[in-house]
Amino acid sequence: MSGLLLGKSIFDRVATKEDDYTQLLCNLMQRPEPEGERLRTEVLAKLLGDPAIASRVKPHQISTQVVISEIGRPDLVVESNEVRAAIEVKLNRHRRCTDPQMAPNSDDGNLEGYCRFLLESSANHKAKVLAFLVPGDWEYLSEKRRELAAFRKQYPSVRTPVVLWEEIFGLSKEFAIDPLHIEFWKLLQADFGAVEFTTEEVQMAVNGEGLPITVFNKAAYLVDEIAEKCKQQFPKFSLDGPKHDKSGEEYGIHFYRQEARRDRDKTFFFWFGIWSAFWGRHGKALCFGVRNDKTAEREAFLQSYSGERPVEFCDGERRADSDVWTLGWIPEADYFVTDDGLDPVAKIWDWLKPLLDRVYAAAE
Repeated sequence: MSGLLLGKSIFDRVATKEDDYTQLLCNLMQRPEPEGERLRTEVLAKLLGDPAIASRVKPHQISTQVVISEIGRPDLVVESNEVRAAIEVKLNRHRRCTDPQMAPNSDDGNLEGYCRFLLESSANHKAKVLAFLVPGDWEYLSEKRRELAAFRKQYPSVRTPVVLWEEIFGLSKEFAIDPLHIEFWKLLQADFGAVEFTTEEVQMAVNGEGLPITVFNKAAYLVDEIAEKCKQQFPKFSLDGPKHDKSGEEYGIHFYRQEARRDRDKTFFFWFGIWSAFWGRHGKALCFGVRNDKTAEREAFLQSYSGERPVEFCDGERRADSDVWTLGWIPEADYFVTDDGLDPVAKIWDWLKPLLDRVYAAAE
């Protein structure tokens, strides 16, 4: 399967909450047919961190919303003669885990939470897993990974995979025959599907071979997603956009320092987006950079940017340094979704985030 799945899922407006998505995923993994077995194995290989054990889990050994005494209620539990796993599912990017989901110790030193369930004597001979299935832009993702790193030092016998919903959606390329699977992928696509460029569209985006509206729309989607990541991870930034300018020449984000909004020109330090004049002249759909009159910011940009050599660009008459921009652009490879499900937004953000941090620091 390639590209977008067309049409609404039959689960649209039926599965709307965390529990709905969890139950639906569980139901699909519990199907005894060969397609159900294959999906079960692939999903559990990620959630359990052990493909061999995952391949031997039976449908009846997967449960949802199991009440564990006074400990809590994991969203998914996998219990076989080889493994005991508590899996917590998050769908809302702003929803934090509750205490029982990560409470290694109580005040008196006794095990609490899911840890007690995993480490009690009846599970001594089993592989133990405390897993989290969360969105890639989950607000608490970095915090949870730090917690789990500390937890593993204290309890090295417990595996602690953090799996992204985007990784689960990435399996859609391997499971596009079974009708129920397709409906499930359609449901996930709305929340976790990556924008995908065809090879022809990438050539249009990086070589300027025409400016079709589909390429513009997909590039604009990337701009929107980058803006969301900036808002979540850089509250110190003030963003103007993403938006079109009145001339229709650009769709982008202007970055400002948060602490001094009144003097917008003084606090402006970066731009990212689609500039049609630059696209037309240099063949690059998505570009970013700084104005040449921003000396410190420009120097930080040139020192920190590791892509192809930036170019100076002026759309119109050059009367001052403020009319000239030093711009880089998104490389061809970053428009493609990788085999392991890494999408263009994630690839761009991986190098754009530290670049923004350094340019911002130079602007202070």
